[in-house]
Amino acid sequence: MEEVFILRIWHDSSGVRATLAPVQGGETRRFASLQELVQYLESLDRRKVESASKLSLATARP
Repeated sequence: MEEVFILRIWHDSSGVRATLAPVQGGETRRFASLQELVQYLESLDRRKVESASKLSLATARP
């Protein structure tokens, strides 16, 4: 299932900030730095790969 997000990035006196909000509604995530945002996106990718691997294993069994 594809998810679409709105990403907002800005710079203020505290540095770079970002928010990531699902278009279809849901929790908006706030990040205090771009590094936090990248770590979160990488974790989403890992979870997607892990879920796909589990699904492949489950469906491959006789």
